[in-house]
Amino acid sequence: MRNAKKDRAIVQSGYGADAALRYVMNELQTGTAINQISRDPVDMGGGWQYKVDDIVALGTEEFRVSTSGLLRGKVKRKAVAIIDDG
Repeated sequence: MRNAKKDRAIVQSGYGADAALRYVMNELQTGTAINQISRDPVDMGGGWQYKVDDIVALGTEEFRVSTSGLLRGKVKRKAVAIIDDG
């Protein structure tokens, strides 16, 4: 049972990290500047959260985005993606 709980935490926090990437992609597509995209944790219910950690402009429309999936405020999973908004 302990491994099942640990596995669930890994999967759920992965969803959180992915949700944060999608949030950033949506914000960039609507023309939001990277310094205006919220870095605050967003509640997903059940103690789960996602958070945008960092956004770095690599070029005119390319960005390196780091995100986290959290459980009760503790980072359980991180994601890094290169986003081309062109």
